Amino acid sequence: MLQSKQTLFYACYLLISQAPSKKNVVYIGSTPNPLRRLRQHNGEISGGAKKTVKSRPWEMAIVVYGFTSKFAALQFEWAWQNPHKSRHFKDKIFVGKQSERFLPSKLKALYLLLNLEHFQRWPLNLHFTVESIYQKFTILGSVNKHLKLTIGSLQTLEYDENEYKHHDIYESNSCAVCGENVDIEDLKGWLTCSETNCPMISHLRCLSNRFLENEKKLTGAEMLIPLNGTCPICDTDLKWGSLIKSMKSRLSGYQTVQKQSLENEMETSKQCIDQHLKTTEREQSLLTSLTECKRDLSQNNHYKRVELIVLDDSDEFSLAQSFKDLDLEFGN
Repeated sequence: MLQSKQTLFYACYLLISQAPSKKNVVYIGSTPNPLRRLRQHNGEISGGAKKTVKSRPWEMAIVVYGFTSKFAALQFEWAWQNPHKSRHFKDKIFVGKQSERFLPSKLKALYLLLNLEHFQRWPLNLHFTVESIYQKFTILGSVNKHLKLTIGSLQTLEYDENEYKHHDIYESNSCAVCGENVDIEDLKGWLTCSETNCPMISHLRCLSNRFLENEKKLTGAEMLIPLNGTCPICDTDLKWGSLIKSMKSRLSGYQTVQKQSLENEMETSKQCIDQHLKTTEREQSLLTSLTECKRDLSQNNHYKRVELIVLDDSDEFSLAQSFKDLDLEFGN
């Protein structure tokens, strides 16, 4: 489902207005939570963009997801919003006309972006919630074979939870590619298989080189970043982007635990300091009272005994010691 303990789900989306007078009016944005974002745009909860108010209600017709970071999603969002300014389109397909703000042009921009080699190497998924818009998109042509394309309601939008999981226990710390030891504490330096029961662990660089070598054998192309490959142990087909997201999940979880631990230590230290200050203030107040008591006793010789109520056991020793320092006797 869309919920995740860490914010690892990033999506770009296209809204289409349902207002009768706003036919083909669209809005493009990005979010880690499409369902909540749609409610914001429709005014059900606060937080929607001001420019979407006049064209309510909206329907979220397209969701592009699988981005490895928020920055990657924002990069794609900007290119989709501004194809006439994007460096990805150099042949003046888009020039910034008023008509390019509407649905047909945005579908064309999306189709071309997803078929660019730059974005073909990203582990993206494309989900449609409106059948008619899905049909208009497919008429434009076929998309790259690595793109997962689905259609259904927004509530049915799902992603593979295995892409976001991380292993806590491994049978061996040996790299499945080179055989050398893997430094588990270097959270950015190793990857694991996305298959739930597979114990594979590998240096990031080793698995990357393995994928690139296999890709070169198949296509003859020399790339810097791998696209996919197979697990060295279970032969499961793996997407490089999904492996990186799993690593980021592990890193994010560790950083969250470290942050919480530090916050707990700081809170404990603060409580100890506060308690010490309270104790010091209480002892100082007690000493002042006893000093005044001694002065009063010296001025009134008929007082032979002093009786005090000890509020708790922790004060008794301090009281007795203070009496001793002031040459007074603890009354019995």
